[in-house]
Amino acid sequence: MQSKSLEKFHSLPNIRAGLSEGDLRKLYSLSLSQIRKHAEFAEYNYKPASFNIRWIYGYNPRAGVINLKDRDKSEIFYAAGNCGVLYDWESDQMRILQGHRHVVLFLATDAQGKWLVTGDSGPENIIIIWDTTDLFPQKTLFSPHGSSKLAKISLSADAKYLMTLAYADIAVLHWWIWSFGYDIPHATLEVDIPRDGVLDMSFNPNDSLQFLLLTKQDIWIGTAKKIFIMERGIVKETDDYELMIRMPTRKAAPEVGRLTCFTFAKAQIVVGTSRGAVLLYSATVGNQDNVNLNYEELRFIKILKIEQIKINVIQSVDGVIVTGNDIGELHFYDEQLKLLYWIHGFQVDSVRGISFDMIRRSFKILDPKCNKECPCYDEVNTGVDPETKMRRQKLMKKAIPSDATTANKPFLVRDFILCTYNEGVSFVNFTTETLQTVLDNRIMHAMTLTVHPEKSFLCVGYSEGLIELHNYVQHKLFVRLDLREKFKVIIPPNDDSIKGDFEVNYPELSVTCLKYSPSGLHLACGLDTGELLFLDPITIDLLTPIPFKDTEHSIKEINYSCDSITLAFADAGRTVCVYKYDCNNFQWQFIGKHRAHFKEITSVFFLPQKNANGEYKLLSLGADRMMVEYDIGNSSDEYLEILSLDRIDQMAIPLAGITMTNALEVACTAI
Repeated sequence: MQSKSLEKFHSLPNIRAGLSEGDLRKLYSLSLSQIRKHAEFAEYNYKPASFNIRWIYGYNPRAGVINLKDRDKSEIFYAAGNCGVLYDWESDQMRILQGHRHVVLFLATDAQGKWLVTGDSGPENIIIIWDTTDLFPQKTLFSPHGSSKLAKISLSADAKYLMTLAYADIAVLHWWIWSFGYDIPHATLEVDIPRDGVLDMSFNPNDSLQFLLLTKQDIWIGTAKKIFIMERGIVKETDDYELMIRMPTRKAAPEVGRLTCFTFAKAQIVVGTSRGAVLLYSATVGNQDNVNLNYEELRFIKILKIEQIKINVIQSVDGVIVTGNDIGELHFYDEQLKLLYWIHGFQVDSVRGISFDMIRRSFKILDPKCNKECPCYDEVNTGVDPETKMRRQKLMKKAIPSDATTANKPFLVRDFILCTYNEGVSFVNFTTETLQTVLDNRIMHAMTLTVHPEKSFLCVGYSEGLIELHNYVQHKLFVRLDLREKFKVIIPPNDDSIKGDFEVNYPELSVTCLKYSPSGLHLACGLDTGELLFLDPITIDLLTPIPFKDTEHSIKEINYSCDSITLAFADAGRTVCVYKYDCNNFQWQFIGKHRAHFKEITSVFFLPQKNANGEYKLLSLGADRMMVEYDIGNSSDEYLEILSLDRIDQMAIPLAGITMTNALEVACTAI
């Protein structure tokens, strides 16, 4: 192993050139594990890759967020692009799991958070199982369902079993004992569920051989069993497994709506619906102390109407059942679905995910009769929790939430991560009912970005008219500008209006292009409505209250001249528009526009050379294989003059153009 690592090192002359002879001797004497240990970011960053991503903004809400917080770290696990991300929000450190070709859509973990699973969906999709101790892939499943795309994955609580689901004509389940290292599943089962019919899939946390599938109308309970054979009159156990699944029947109840979520709660299954009801499934009627579910005897018990709003999330933790609904309410129930508590301290728009800490809360309640903090508060020894091995947290009884029962008992559960529809991801401290923002991202598509040429600023534009300014060194969001809020129209009520309500209309617009000037003194913003705005490059305050509106089509690309005085953009209507900055009035002025291409424009840019009239040369390339040069100096009356028009290729379509000091390079692709 050591000789192989040195052979790889010999192929890196640039690295060897920067080391002295003594350093080389020390390096040759190290084993591969020692090289990994002393590499940047310890054992994490040694993995070979074309690009080592250091930081990722945003996350994929479809994959969800998993809370890995325990006594040692405060991490969350989520997907962003084609990577998995481990982010410690307290230390502001990010570790990125690279290895997927397609966008990561599926995440899973075991009950202890030691094993992580990432899966993508697409041609040649893969599943990777990671060990959190070194973040090295322990097992990779290539195309686990052949040519079918992955639809769901789930990992059992003890990390022994992996379940994958894909669709052929109907749903197909694969059941893996992944630690055996086989590339074929240990059991396969086809379920009569149509394509995209399964909403959720999970193992029973109390019995890893049981699993559940949720559709909009029903649940399917399944189990894995070993296959027994009869040999010479003796029943013998084999190493093969088979999957069995059944759908517990229930009476049709249209008033409950469709099924949305489920959870295992001891010896019962609780299912949430779109109309605020829950369905109870169990083997017997009444509460059972036994946590095992009988596969054969599981049946529908009853329907309970507990809320008026769609339940998006339902979880079972610390002996209580938690629900999150469509208007941001969080309710806590006992195992008989009696209301115990609801969150008072904050309100969010819509709850989309709840993930509790890995370990339960360890605490000791102090109740002084004077209802004040004891003088000996600091001397109280709370002891160590034998289960979590952590010192118990000291809590005053008056500062602890009380439940809604007549006994008014203290009510505590572990802290959790809360995912919302449009307010990001937050950490909830349950004792104080406070939100700490972990990921401040809106669920919308990022359309464009630009980087300041001198400062560590990154400006991002989104599909719903939002602009954000980030510091990519400090990993902080500086400011957020909502253009729809800026350009909203308030219509006063009519004189004969009874209510006297004001009507507010928000424009439908999207940021399609952002561009910093080479000097960093200008920041231009193009919209899908054809409007052009100029923003303050440092604070992104709006500098043009009335936008430039010289085209009806979406702005695709913006570029500046070398001196940052001239700006040109290309729109989706095959038009090039030019603006100049007046240094006396400190304002931008429209010069002219021209539609010289009969197919879409692929690039517009300035050359570092000037024409005879002192203006920088402006070129545009199009899918019509034409290169057009414009004459800005001789343009007048809002008409952009053309200096030359040349066909640059007979077959290849130019896709982009870049400028160098003394030359022009055009990147092309063949049709």
